[in-house]
Amino acid sequence: MTGAADVQVEWLDPRPYGSGRDNPLVALATASAAAERGAQVRLTARLRELAATGDDAAIDAAFAAAPDQRVRSLLLAALKAAIDDPASADADGLLARVFAMPVVVVAGGRPGAVLPGVLPDVATISALLREHGALGQTENFGLASTLVTAEALEALPPSVVYRWTRSIGESEAGARALEGTDILVDAVEEQAHLRFLVGAGVAPAQGLSFVESASRIGAWGMPVTRALAAQLGQDGLSLLPLPRPPKSLVVAAAAGRFAVAETRLHLFVSSVLRKLRASVGEPVAVLSVHADGDVRIGLSSPFDAQVLHGFRWRLGAFDDLGEVGHSILSLLRDCRILDVRVVPGLQPDHDAAGGPRCLSIHDLGPSGEVRC
Repeated sequence: MTGAADVQVEWLDPRPYGSGRDNPLVALATASAAAERGAQVRLTARLRELAATGDDAAIDAAFAAAPDQRVRSLLLAALKAAIDDPASADADGLLARVFAMPVVVVAGGRPGAVLPGVLPDVATISALLREHGALGQTENFGLASTLVTAEALEALPPSVVYRWTRSIGESEAGARALEGTDILVDAVEEQAHLRFLVGAGVAPAQGLSFVESASRIGAWGMPVTRALAAQLGQDGLSLLPLPRPPKSLVVAAAAGRFAVAETRLHLFVSSVLRKLRASVGEPVAVLSVHADGDVRIGLSSPFDAQVLHGFRWRLGAFDDLGEVGHSILSLLRDCRILDVRVVPGLQPDHDAAGGPRCLSIHDLGPSGEVRC
């Protein structure tokens, strides 16, 4: 029996990658990963040039050609640096910053309820952020009233985001042009949904942006949560909107997807654990990675082979597999799940019946291998 604190996670990455052959941006990112001097600077400069000239196809091709997650993440970090470049400030030393604030909306209790994709009073949210010191040196600050999906952010071409950061007028207009999407509550059980508040502000190029000054969510998170709940709440609805620290527009979707996956895992474990402990006692957690891009967690009973509750964490394009494993193990440790098994290698997508295959303790042999 192995406790979560003692488990070592060494999984193979199941996500598809490119060959990296003949792509100059991938070559620079690979050199940067190897700490080759100047490679990161050259990569950022080249991405800035491509974004400025509208060559989004070349940027997309580099991400598609990335041979592994590390290179893909280095490309993303360099693209963020290229777009947020302080050298692009105006004559007064000011720079427009565009951001997106992930909001994980936990809702349940009233199937069929619809949470609107537009806030009725976004000015109150902006005022609370200012009141609680989140704006720092940011001026001309504005939030769009729409609740935007991750897909909408991911569809924005880098050249558009680059252009928005060079003009407060364009950034504000662009943020407001993004459409909001309603949330349908389709279960009694609490479920986590992801939306973003998008906005823009002007800050000194060498000072802290709103993304940096608002990173300490403890100062403003609870007042904004209460305000969002007051605007979105409905009779009979269990609702908890959880804002997360804002991120630059290029990286916000990835951060939000990780946050909502963590929240869904928390909801799953807390719900299932109560049932298992009340019926069959302490569960065993079996963690495995599957060829379709899932990390799966099976909670089962060593005393009853019919008991199995499964959770699927779908890996995003920029998720760090080690960070995902750390998040899962930290939660299991906090929940005092004492028996945790990590299955090495890649497992099949489906079981013999054709369904998603989460593993039970009864699927493992004496040495921890998966029985055929």
